[in-house]
Amino acid sequence: MLSMPSFSSGSQMPVAAAGLSPRVRASLESYSKGLSTELAAPAEALLWALEAQLQRAADTARGSAGQAEALQRIADFRQRRGQWLPRLLGVIEAELADIRKPVSAPASLPASLEYQHLSLVDHEEMEQEVVLGDVLRRLEHQHATDLHLLGQRFGVLACAPAFGFERIPAGPQSLLRALRQSTDVLELSPEWQLQLYRLFEPVMLREYAHCLQLLNELLSSHGVLPGLVFRPYRGRIERAARHAAAIAARQPVASAAAPAAIASDGTIAVPQAPAVDPAVLRAWFDDLPLDGDDTGARQLHALMENLARTDAPRFAQAQGEVEDALRQSARKAELAERRHIQSAQGRDRLEAAKLHASEQIEAALELREPSKFVQTLLRQAWADVLALARLRFGEDSAQWHDVALLTDVLAAGGNPADAGLAPRVLRALLQVGYHADEASEIARHLSGVSTDALARTRLLVKLRYRARLGETDAAARSHATLDATAQRCRQRLGTLPFGTWLELDGDGTHTPRRLRLSWHSASTGQALLVDAQGQRSGEHDLDELAHGMAQDRVRIAARQDTPLLDGAWTQVLARLRMPPGAPS
Repeated sequence: MLSMPSFSSGSQMPVAAAGLSPRVRASLESYSKGLSTELAAPAEALLWALEAQLQRAADTARGSAGQAEALQRIADFRQRRGQWLPRLLGVIEAELADIRKPVSAPASLPASLEYQHLSLVDHEEMEQEVVLGDVLRRLEHQHATDLHLLGQRFGVLACAPAFGFERIPAGPQSLLRALRQSTDVLELSPEWQLQLYRLFEPVMLREYAHCLQLLNELLSSHGVLPGLVFRPYRGRIERAARHAAAIAARQPVASAAAPAAIASDGTIAVPQAPAVDPAVLRAWFDDLPLDGDDTGARQLHALMENLARTDAPRFAQAQGEVEDALRQSARKAELAERRHIQSAQGRDRLEAAKLHASEQIEAALELREPSKFVQTLLRQAWADVLALARLRFGEDSAQWHDVALLTDVLAAGGNPADAGLAPRVLRALLQVGYHADEASEIARHLSGVSTDALARTRLLVKLRYRARLGETDAAARSHATLDATAQRCRQRLGTLPFGTWLELDGDGTHTPRRLRLSWHSASTGQALLVDAQGQRSGEHDLDELAHGMAQDRVRIAARQDTPLLDGAWTQVLARLRMPPGAPS
């Protein structure tokens, strides 16, 4: 999730009124003007791109009501689009004005969705977080050098240590904060907010590298660390090289009369180390957890081929590069797994709410016998309304109590004399995503106002082909009753700590899949299994896993006391220390 640092000043204070010294104020005003100039044309292109998509949606809208709604959305967007860029730049200028003010502890976006705040659009909000998170990682990776230089320069302007990426005005995190805050003025639905976020990087930030270079040049021209150059720290690799050189200097070599020597420039001349056995390197490479990381696999493949023909210092340097690549791969896997856990928790809460809504409807129908048509509407359309109320407000809330009472009224056949009943039902259905025409028709039938048989037939056909809320193939699966052995396995699975590795057979190969149990639900039995890259491995639940464990198709993986990477390097270094011609 995106980290959103909380600044002490919440006002949109311009730089001129921030009480800064004349030199700092001039530097920041020049920075702000340069940023405004650089973003003006890309921002206009972004708004035009979004309007084009709105227009395409209007052209393909179904029915006159749908087209009217889409055209009104375009008209509202055109009316408000001029407010967007000034709002975005105003957020960034407020951060410029606050560079010398203390920053409170980072206020991260919620790591998991709170039960009482969930709604039926939370999957869209979650997707927005995923999109923005991917944009952030790409921008910070691609423009790290320019961002480091800006961080150093802002540290000078703020009389503080160098700014981290998260605090640099107009840095990736700053731009995404401004994007989220400024989007409110457009009053877009979550669906179209997501579309705007997807267009933001390819359209508006196409020339972001040039923009960062210009901003660095502007600060440099104002005397803020002119001529600053960023050089990555190489101390760790150099220490590793010296350590490997010492190993090579101590090991037997082909010529015993060739000891290590110190050259005139102070460098260590190390005797040529024997080549590392390519078979050892290949065996180590094949065991690395890189199934889903093609880039890392290609990089490591090239390194392994080169290591078989290199000397000890280059070997140590390559070791550092390999470990860096593996750490990056592990970080990507951790972030991917975290997103899958949050998604699984959201689906689990939704499944629990749907189950409770179904129970509420069945309880209301026990004492009444409405027509089969009304029962179908309640079990399909109205069940989504009950699930939404439970997710948003909880079972003990007044809102849930009102919806439950309304359910009893609808189960009794409605009340045609109550003029306010149909509008209440209509508003509830619109909140769960039903189209206005379809929601109006359902509301009229549930409230007892309409008895048109032909309209009932059309409505049943629509409901038959309408996707239900949170409906998946996995949700419809049923399992046989667990026998005594499977019950014991089910209890054992329920007590396993998150992060336990399992081995699963049955994928058509002789090698079992090794997957991690990242999360499971005690209420619904849903289970999340991920691979070494943090990617979800299909749909699973605890009953299914218990059946597999009872038949020895699912096993708890044996613990590895020695990490894979440590063991691999131990083997390679041991081979490196061996004299030429020694047996492997």
